[in-house]
Amino acid sequence: MKEKQTLIQNLAFMALMAAINMVFSLVALFIPLASLFLMIALPMASVMVVLVCKEKYYPIYALATLCLSFLATFNGPETTLFYLLPSLLSGFLFGFLIKRRIYSGWIILAVSALELAMSYMTMLLINVIYETDMVAFFARMFVMDQSPYIGVIMPTFFFVLALAQSAFCFIVIQSETKKFGFQVKTEVSNPKLLPWSAFATLPLMVLGAFVAPWLSYLMLPCFIFFSILSFILVWPKRTQKLNIIWSISEFLTLFLFAAVFDWVQAPLSLLFIGLFFLPSDVLCLLSFYFKTNTKTIK
Repeated sequence: MKEKQTLIQNLAFMALMAAINMVFSLVALFIPLASLFLMIALPMASVMVVLVCKEKYYPIYALATLCLSFLATFNGPETTLFYLLPSLLSGFLFGFLIKRRIYSGWIILAVSALELAMSYMTMLLINVIYETDMVAFFARMFVMDQSPYIGVIMPTFFFVLALAQSAFCFIVIQSETKKFGFQVKTEVSNPKLLPWSAFATLPLMVLGAFVAPWLSYLMLPCFIFFSILSFILVWPKRTQKLNIIWSISEFLTLFLFAAVFDWVQAPLSLLFIGLFFLPSDVLCLLSFYFKTNTKTIK
């Protein structure tokens, strides 16, 4: 599928995508359980608009989509506010980054950060409109409402949810855009950035331990995310020596975790879960600096 050139082509395609969004909004209104699926599928229409249409027409599409959805769900505007609007913005970001050939790992992380911000804005809106504290609601749901550390843990909880949603959305978007001839960049130009990005989160985790523990916990999923990508990078080119070193490192990490878990006071003790992911980052860097045949992620 090629980029639309004329005004009529752009408007026709955007009208089609806006109509699809309106249908999805109606489905979410009458079948609430379907909203879980729609949160993953809805960004796809916005991604296609970004990839196919000219940038100057994006505001027209956004305005038309929101207006049609509000009209279609006038007796349930929360569907547009809490499902369509966040999906519209995340879809725009997905499409914008894909169009500029950004590595998929950075895309997932960037969209997750956006969805985390939108989650808190949505919860604030719900609190104002319906006088319902969503943080307390989720805390009760997971039997954490009596915990004194609820303010430390909940930002990470919402970020992990956003990360999972972004990952599933990306899988759907990558699969569907390929059918239209668009390629998502799944190779990182400089693989060394992955383990170094994991290490870059460590100073923020240490700083947060003294200043704002919630920041430390927020950095933990980022550290694990980059560590997993580093592990995927090293695994295809592992050697027997690397396997032995990695196995011994993980075994020793188990004892180290047991020692520091009792020594460090709550809520910071759980942060040491990250120790189990540290060996993959170290081995990834060793494989780069002591071997010449490096590969990129595919």
